Amino acid sequence: MQRSMQGIGRLRDSMVQSATVMREMGKRTNEISTIVDTINLIAERTNLLSLNASIEAARAVRRRARLRRRRGERSATSPTARGKATADIAAIIKALQEVRAGRGHGLNDRRPARRRRAAPRWRRPARPA
Repeated sequence: MQRSMQGIGRLRDSMVQSATVMREMGKRTNEISTIVDTINLIAERTNLLSLNASIEAARAVRRRARLRRRRGERSATSPTARGKATADIAAIIKALQEVRAGRGHGLNDRRPARRRRAAPRWRRPARPA
């Protein structure tokens, strides 16, 4: 009988201790929940700020384009600007070739190897996942 009473006493102590731990875990869970809510609020505000910034950037681009059109300006990448640039480059290359042909017997008489330029990032194909 004595042993049974001692066993029941240990069981009661264990249950009291378990209940205390469960209460403490409940408090910690509430604290964690509050922190998660705060993080979610910050994330929502950050997303709104990001969205607002992208909208403002798009508006600025449209305003610039509108002003350019009003002034009759062309962008730096317009077809006429590109055509002029390629014509200028062709003229420079032709002049260099003429200078080289006039000298003819230099140490570096053979043509240098052409270096291939990497495509701009926005033109590169997407890498497979």
